[in-house]
Amino acid sequence: MKKKFLSTFVTLGFVLSFAVWAQAKEIIVPRDYDRIQDAIDAAVAGDKVRVLAGLYSESVTMKTGVDLLGEGADITTIVALPEGPPGPVVTTADNCTLDGFTITGARGRPGHAIYCKDTSPRISNCIIRDNDYTGIGVHNSKARPIIENNRVHNNGGPGIANNYGAAATIIGNEIFANTRAGIGNVGSASLIKGNRIYANGLAGVGAISCSSLSVEANDIHDNAGVEIAVLSVKGANIEVEAVIENNTISGSNGPPTIICENTSPRISKNIITNRGSTGIMIIAAAPQILTNNISTDGPAGIYIKTGSAPIVEGNTILGGGRRGIVGDTALSIINNNNILDTAIATPDAEEGEKPKEEEESWF
Repeated sequence: MKKKFLSTFVTLGFVLSFAVWAQAKEIIVPRDYDRIQDAIDAAVAGDKVRVLAGLYSESVTMKTGVDLLGEGADITTIVALPEGPPGPVVTTADNCTLDGFTITGARGRPGHAIYCKDTSPRISNCIIRDNDYTGIGVHNSKARPIIENNRVHNNGGPGIANNYGAAATIIGNEIFANTRAGIGNVGSASLIKGNRIYANGLAGVGAISCSSLSVEANDIHDNAGVEIAVLSVKGANIEVEAVIENNTISGSNGPPTIICENTSPRISKNIITNRGSTGIMIIAAAPQILTNNISTDGPAGIYIKTGSAPIVEGNTILGGGRRGIVGDTALSIINNNNILDTAIATPDAEEGEKPKEEEESWF
């Protein structure tokens, strides 16, 4: 009897699941509805709203469990309404996908093109461009979006902002020519992997007081500020230090390529190049700098400011004027580095330019 009951229960569950699947429908814009929002409002969880090629001038609020799918970012565009109060072009929801659109025209500040507030969608294969401020804004601790294979460019603020406890997964995007950072993180966690981040107005990747930040296997180059800045306010609780690993990072004639201040990431297995400035600058921190390949024709490969206590092991450092590792090394552990045509010295030990101490906002 017990076995028969269990079998009946499983069968009933399968039938109910099949019934729900069978009821899921596809709503097509503009065939079924002229406006995207009307189609979303008519949908229920499990439905898909498909949007045919065209230009749609409206602001859209997604619905939990309802996918919003364009025919392709090159031919399907959602643009903000030209009048009315500023706000997001697309506001996301949980358990849904946004795919295949150009999202543009957000006005004012915060002016997000796509706004993920306490929501966790998948955002993929979109072009997010020419918005007044942020391309994709990810806010608050319930926000866990997956952001993959998008082009985020020419926005008036950061390309992607991940703030206030959010934890975005940012994979395989091209992020460029945004006025502020390519990716900015404040008090949050991110996996930033396999992206190409370049020509942004401030940092490539910037982080303030972030725990569990992972920056892996990215191509980060030629941003106007620091390529990667990992900073913390004094007294912030960083439970898990950042990991910066297996990236190709290149800067020129400005701030150092990587700066860490008041926080101590693991910086390992990166190829770091800087034309005219320092490779890595350490301020009041104790990072692990391990097995990187650092090349610079600026004043230092690694610059250690007084009070810092890094572990510097197994790196190859080429250039840095006459000094590969510079600054106050009293608290440092420095082992087994291959320093070519240079030596460890303090900034005043030899003539020549000292590493720049940047005080501006890096992202």
